[in-house]
Amino acid sequence: MKKITRLLLLFLFFSTSSVIGQNDCVEAIIICGDANLSDLETVGIGVQEIFPSNACASQENNSVWLKIRIKTGGTFGFILTPQSPDLVVDFDFWIYGPNVDCSNMGTAIRCSTTNPLNAALTYNITGMNDIETDVSEGPGPDGNGFIHWMTVNDNDIYYIAVDRPVGESNFAIAWTGTATFYDPPAIETVVDLETCETQDPPHGIATFDLTQNEAGAIGNQDTVAATFYSDYSNAVAATNPITDPANFQNTTNPQTVYIRLANTVTGCFDLANFELLVGPPENPVTEFTYLTPVCVDGVNPTAIKSSGFSDSGLFSATPPGLAIDTQTGNIDLSLSNPGKYTITYTVAANNPFCFAPERSEFALEVQGCTIPKGISPIGDGLNDFFDISHFDVKELSIFNRYGMKVYHKENYKKEWNGVTDGGKELPDATYYYLIELRNGEKKTGWVYVLREH
Repeated sequence: MKKITRLLLLFLFFSTSSVIGQNDCVEAIIICGDANLSDLETVGIGVQEIFPSNACASQENNSVWLKIRIKTGGTFGFILTPQSPDLVVDFDFWIYGPNVDCSNMGTAIRCSTTNPLNAALTYNITGMNDIETDVSEGPGPDGNGFIHWMTVNDNDIYYIAVDRPVGESNFAIAWTGTATFYDPPAIETVVDLETCETQDPPHGIATFDLTQNEAGAIGNQDTVAATFYSDYSNAVAATNPITDPANFQNTTNPQTVYIRLANTVTGCFDLANFELLVGPPENPVTEFTYLTPVCVDGVNPTAIKSSGFSDSGLFSATPPGLAIDTQTGNIDLSLSNPGKYTITYTVAANNPFCFAPERSEFALEVQGCTIPKGISPIGDGLNDFFDISHFDVKELSIFNRYGMKVYHKENYKKEWNGVTDGGKELPDATYYYLIELRNGEKKTGWVYVLREH
């Protein structure tokens, strides 16, 4: 976000009346704060609102209108200084008020249309001060460029028209006297808004909710309202606001948008700008696996996700029969049927994570596994070992009929073939097992050892 300084914010004028409407009273720039102004521009006119029959006998040539609202009454004056000291450069001014309507301003209560060359002056500055006694002067040789300042009251409103009939120059104004202006509100915080484009043309275009910046801009300030504009000139003049800021479609990428925070009582305002950025969608990481096959009465499988895995998608499984959590990919075997399943993870396009559409698949088999009831360890390769590798076993313990532990192994798969821990062959008999799974579950039962001699 770029905060626009109040000096530029309130008084930076453009070169044609079609760009900004400060050439007319109804769209006068509201002056707020006590800062002096510099580099102000007057080029062309809007509607001719000052006629020779009015005070000081002149009219608009290259004008700008300013609106003054007094906060604290007192004396009010100013010094208008052209940037160029060339005496050909001539600035005039008229003041209307207090509290008049632009459609019926009446006669100016203060004005000066003295021409520096015609009046044989050695300077081309003009304004109002506490020294002069006249309240109007001009045209041409009449006067010395200065008239008597005004005494103003709290909340008085005045319009000042500044005109440049001849010469080429911008100007500055320094306010004098004891009267003060209202301060503008202050935009506290706005942020750039970013989103990603859809997969369909036009690329680089998206819909934004500009009102996301309202709360941060307003903060705790009262009697203020925010409006949004697509160009600076309209933001300054409060013309052509964005009519639906909650659903604004950018026209360029990036695009600068302006927020105008105005005091609803005084009209004072502040401006800031922020960027709308539309980025291309990224390809999300969707690859995953499971330990497979798994037993229907075994440990519930969880998805093993690749590094950087996007958690914004959904899991699904086909055909029906697998109880899978669509968010996490966790499987509940107690609610599932044995079978072969294809598990799919899908990330949708243009979601808040700015991902392109992507999907990955994995084949999982759920078997109707059981714990063997017996082994025949005779070395023929058939049923020689107690095979529970389809379970996630933390440790296995084998006991004889007297409760004596004869075999123990951690991280067991299918190593026991009817021998003790020391490798001694156990006699044919019924033995009892205690299986502890990694999820904390324990299974107990019996297994028969039978050798054929």
